[in-house]
Amino acid sequence: MRHTLIPSQLKASMHREYHSRALAVAMYALAASIFIGTVALFPAFIRAWSADREQLDAISAAQNGKDQSTLSADQAELSGDAKLLSALSHFVGASDLSGAVQSVVDIKGPIALSSLSIGRPSAKDISVVLTGVAPTRDDMLAFQSRLERLSPDMSVDLPINELAKSSNIEFTMDVTGPLP
Repeated sequence: MRHTLIPSQLKASMHREYHSRALAVAMYALAASIFIGTVALFPAFIRAWSADREQLDAISAAQNGKDQSTLSADQAELSGDAKLLSALSHFVGASDLSGAVQSVVDIKGPIALSSLSIGRPSAKDISVVLTGVAPTRDDMLAFQSRLERLSPDMSVDLPINELAKSSNIEFTMDVTGPLP
């Protein structure tokens, strides 16, 4: 029990008044935050509502055929996209080259390839320049024969000076022929 000079009735009254004031401040803070939040969100609500209205009006106008300028702009954009697709369609054949690269990688064996350059002299032919290091002369010759077996029309050119060393041979092979 605390000893104060305030009488108990006055003390109880002050205690109730303190709690009621604390509750009033809390209610004021809550009301102020709700008001500020509502005021802050109101412009965003108006903007979203007007954008929704504009979209609905555009849809109804397009359905009624009243907004020909929008439709012609959309048609022009679609036409431009079609032209772009037709211009890019010649790159679809580039996926054939990935098969050629994969077939070279599949048969390389112990050979370490350092570069692979692919050219297409014609639509059906391919020209590949392979550069790498072979552990032995026999590995390099076996790689050359595996390349030649990829296609009967494939020609693999290996300069004779590449065969001078017997181990750790740096080489450059020119492979020409039809796509595998």
